[in-house]
Amino acid sequence: LERHRRRVSDGSFDLEYRGRESHNVTTKRILIVDDEPMLLQALSRSLRAERHRWDMVFARGGTEALGELAKGNFDVVVSDMRMPGIDGAELQRIVKERHPDTRRIILTGHSEVEALARAAAVAHEVLSKPCAADLLRVAIESAPPRDST
Repeated sequence: LERHRRRVSDGSFDLEYRGRESHNVTTKRILIVDDEPMLLQALSRSLRAERHRWDMVFARGGTEALGELAKGNFDVVVSDMRMPGIDGAELQRIVKERHPDTRRIILTGHSEVEALARAAAVAHEVLSKPCAADLLRVAIESAPPRDST
């Protein structure tokens, strides 16, 4: 396991854990996207126990997430619904179009019918925020690992 800390353009943190594949065990690649640095940090802490099994990358917003997706494939993309610029539904629509085998999960703290309908149209799951770490783990675990061939 390697831990990388990068500085983002606005000077805030960007943390990613890069797991390694070993002995026929495929590491799941997980992209977690939120525009709030404190929420990303909280998700990083709550999922820390999984870092030996998951290659987790944390992106601050939709634009940064698209950059990470351009670098490589992910098994799961977890995104906040409300983000400036590219919101969660738009990001997941792009993921669905470009990476149809990627499991898509949207986290939302809002219950507007229109927003939920947009999220449901592009995501495999829509979870309410705050989301218990165990519930998020189950949602991520339900994604099949990517084909490494």
